[in-house]
Amino acid sequence: MNTTYRPDIQGLRAIAFLLVFFFHLNKDWLPGGFLGVDLFFVISGFLMTMITLNDIEKNRFTFINFYIKRIKRIIPAYYVMLLFAAFAGAYLWQYSEIKVLRESIISAGLFISNLIFSRGNNYFGAQTSENPVHHTWSLSIEMQFYIFLPFIIYFFRKHPCKSFYNK
Repeated sequence: MNTTYRPDIQGLRAIAFLLVFFFHLNKDWLPGGFLGVDLFFVISGFLMTMITLNDIEKNRFTFINFYIKRIKRIIPAYYVMLLFAAFAGAYLWQYSEIKVLRESIISAGLFISNLIFSRGNNYFGAQTSENPVHHTWSLSIEMQFYIFLPFIIYFFRKHPCKSFYNK
């Protein structure tokens, strides 16, 4: 199993980025541009599965190493962004909305902001789309995926479904 550089995957990432970018510039330019997020999820799932299978195949996979790699790659920059968003939001938001900001930052820091933001807007407060950490919902989903992915791969690698092989 080869996990080297894949120009085809990089091309798909570029397409996904452009879809999301143009959608955020103006929804009317590319109404379906939000599908770029789905494409990012598929690419991430594919790459993480291939990397994990490669590590299992080479007998170098451990659950601890899997999670340490994810933490080292994501947490530092993510928490710096959350800190910046907290200071900027505290300065720019009205005092009455700081509770919503605090809840948003904490849920983003715990990678559960997708659950908080799925509740929708607060009638009396700032709109969800105005939240400085609203974009963290997608990384929350990805991190939740990372919690289960190695267990699923490891289990099915050790106990493959016989129905797939008996056709």
